[in-house]
Amino acid sequence: MMKYVLTGGHGSGKTSILLYLERLNEYIIREAASDYFYIERAKRELFPLDNKYCEDEILSIHLKREKSIPENISRVFLDRGTIDHLVYSKLYDLPLSEKNIYESKEVKYNLAFFIDLPSDFGIGLCTYRENLESLNIHKELLKAYLDCGIKVHRIKPAPLLKRVQKILRIVKDFEKETL
Repeated sequence: MMKYVLTGGHGSGKTSILLYLERLNEYIIREAASDYFYIERAKRELFPLDNKYCEDEILSIHLKREKSIPENISRVFLDRGTIDHLVYSKLYDLPLSEKNIYESKEVKYNLAFFIDLPSDFGIGLCTYRENLESLNIHKELLKAYLDCGIKVHRIKPAPLLKRVQKILRIVKDFEKETL
């Protein structure tokens, strides 16, 4: 099975790309953090980040999702990889269990697509402070994937369809070389 990670800072367009890939009948795994926050907020936990173990809980969800990929799936696109959770843990001093750290380091990805931030930061969807934070996260994620030896393809800001087409073209070429 080929595993392709979409990573990058907040508001870079990862989820939009992933959802479009799903429309094209690609198998996807949604970002665990967003789903975690939806559930916690529905339980009236308005600030789930106050729970210092939230990243470990999010990573557990992510690992469970990766383990549950059906065997007949030939390729999967993931909204973030386990490396992202290791980076978030480090940046925000959020502890992770030894079990989750170990399992995260065992996960292998074929390629990572680093979704570059648009210069307009998603048309004003974030505050200035959030934009600066996203730039820092963006930088740390890129460094982490490169440090892990994963081939990273940068996907520059462009209309959604062009970004999806570029990713699928890279995947097609990679799979032709690999298989």
